[in-house]
Amino acid sequence: MTTTNIFYPENIAPLTSFDKAYAASSLKDALIDGSILTGIVNTCDQDGNLILDLGGIRGIIPHDEFNFSPSGKQATSFARMVRVGKKTCFKVIGFEVDGNKKRTAILSRREAQKECFKNYVSSFEVGET
Repeated sequence: MTTTNIFYPENIAPLTSFDKAYAASSLKDALIDGSILTGIVNTCDQDGNLILDLGGIRGIIPHDEFNFSPSGKQATSFARMVRVGKKTCFKVIGFEVDGNKKRTAILSRREAQKECFKNYVSSFEVGET
């Protein structure tokens, strides 16, 4: 199945509803079809990873999946910290299960930004923004 994503600025993107009963299957579907989802960042850990609650399933945006830059420039730790309490867009790129069989969704803000850049931003002409 192919999806067409609409690219909203993160601060006005509609939040994805994560019903606890369907969170795991919704996230699996998003992994398969490449959907861009939106959630609120709960915390930023000491390693610069962003942590989200996705309907009872823990989501993590690893520090190296935080941003896309055509130049390859990485975001600062401060840039990650200011996302706490705010909406952020992401793609599901995998799952991990710990020793207690607790599932964590591995997320990528970088992949969502890369798709937006490829399908939208890169088509801008000088002076269009």
